[in-house]
Amino acid sequence: MFMFPLEGQNPTRHTHFVLWSIISVCTGLFFATLVIGKENVFLQWGYLPASSENVNILTSMFLHGGHWHLIGNMFFLWMFGDNIEDVVGHFLFLLCYVVCGVLATLTYYGFHPDSIIPLIGASGAISGIAGMYLVFFPRVSADIVIFIFRWEINRIKTTAIVAIGCWFAMQVMLGLLIEATPLGEYFRIAFSAHVGGFVAGVALGLIFLRLGYVDRYFQGGKKHWLFGYAI
Repeated sequence: MFMFPLEGQNPTRHTHFVLWSIISVCTGLFFATLVIGKENVFLQWGYLPASSENVNILTSMFLHGGHWHLIGNMFFLWMFGDNIEDVVGHFLFLLCYVVCGVLATLTYYGFHPDSIIPLIGASGAISGIAGMYLVFFPRVSADIVIFIFRWEINRIKTTAIVAIGCWFAMQVMLGLLIEATPLGEYFRIAFSAHVGGFVAGVALGLIFLRLGYVDRYFQGGKKHWLFGYAI
């Protein structure tokens, strides 16, 4: 059984240049890997914890292993990312995405320093964006969608803090299960990266909250040429 949060009504105000640029880059690179060959691309541009020469943290977070991997990640990014880019602006949204992705990868490295399996995917960075969303919009309506394999069995209406919080709790439990049991040999999902990225996103969200970005956003913050809408 799996669950994931589904955003309710949370209108946006601006054009999300960075969000759609990231989606376009990830999609374009996915189709490029199909042409070049996944194994070659992942070994060259994925992140290999055991390799001192492979430090492709940035490139790895734009690669995806399959169409469902890509679609799921881009859907999550679109669902939560538009509101985050609204609040912090284009430049800081990109910076937060990269910071969360890097810290997610380093968290994975902490658990798997000797791994020779390439780490790829935007999940860690997107988990960070979800963490920021939880901080910025905790009371916005959201659903918890519960699946068994690919079949939806229930949908619970609640708020973002509950829905995203439940999803994060599931990531922690699955991560602990995989790290502590032989199941890690069969599941190629980097739950530890999800957890690391999410914690980084919550921390960044609290910093922006403290600096008044969210308050200025709801008060109609003006656009700044470099840093976004909140200054």
